[in-house]
Amino acid sequence: MNIIPALLVKTKEELQKQITTVSPYFSTVQIDIADGTFVPNKTLSIQNVLETCSLSPKGIVFDFHLMVVDYRKALQELKIFSPLISIGNIFLHSKLAPPLEQLKFECNNLTIGLAINPEEQIDDLAVQYTLSSIPFLQIMTVNPGFQGGSFLSDSLYKIEQLKKHDYRSPIYVDGGINDRTISQIMQKKYRPNYLCVGSYLSNAGDELEARIAQLHLKMKTGSATPASEKQ
Repeated sequence: MNIIPALLVKTKEELQKQITTVSPYFSTVQIDIADGTFVPNKTLSIQNVLETCSLSPKGIVFDFHLMVVDYRKALQELKIFSPLISIGNIFLHSKLAPPLEQLKFECNNLTIGLAINPEEQIDDLAVQYTLSSIPFLQIMTVNPGFQGGSFLSDSLYKIEQLKKHDYRSPIYVDGGINDRTISQIMQKKYRPNYLCVGSYLSNAGDELEARIAQLHLKMKTGSATPASEKQ
């Protein structure tokens, strides 16, 4: 498994600070964009995010988690900025039923996958989409929109469901991950490929390096320490 910092901010200054802080440790970061409509929170606009990313240290790959109703507009803005920054994976919410094949044609320089809310089921997703055609999936282990929410461990069983559907592409888990809740992930037979870690890293302050080391240690040892339910 690999760790990706998940950044959710409201100002350009805070975004630049967080990118600068994590960039010595990570080559990929995920930026959360919330519109205040799809989720009850509003972040920095995608235009301001992209302007800030273009001024960030070179060599960083930016993934984007779009918690927005008007994802087509957001994708077009990403497309415009794609020559200026390194854009990795883009996550749209399956709850909005985005037409992935059509979007692939419209935005052929962008790689688009899906994020799955806690209440959504893999069997229903398999009816709506051909799972093998989805290049990556992100399982939400918090209710989306805010960082620091309760870790919803029941969502982890979706990884096993995906495997039973013979899904072989990368699986991400996002939300509530820290040095205690990671133990619940490590105890599972089926684990994700990527862990998107939010406030446990962004609120670390001078403890950032120690917290990163602790996460890596837990992944290596598969610690069975009892897990907290809060990030």
